[in-house]
Amino acid sequence: VMSEDDNVTKLHNKGLIIDQETVLVSSINWGDSAVNRNREMGLVMTSTEVATHYREAWFNDWMFD
Repeated sequence: VMSEDDNVTKLHNKGLIIDQETVLVSSINWGDSAVNRNREMGLVMTSTEVATHYREAWFNDWMFD
């Protein structure tokens, strides 16, 4: 969790936008050792509001005019 007072300028997480209402947000590296050898965490959320936020953020980051 980050607050406005943190000195962190970047947040590195991984995610998957599954559909219009389900997303995965996690620290999981997408390789065999991440799941088998590390203590990785992820959260699947089913929420149209959350999915819309992540979808819009993805388009803002990756789609160019």
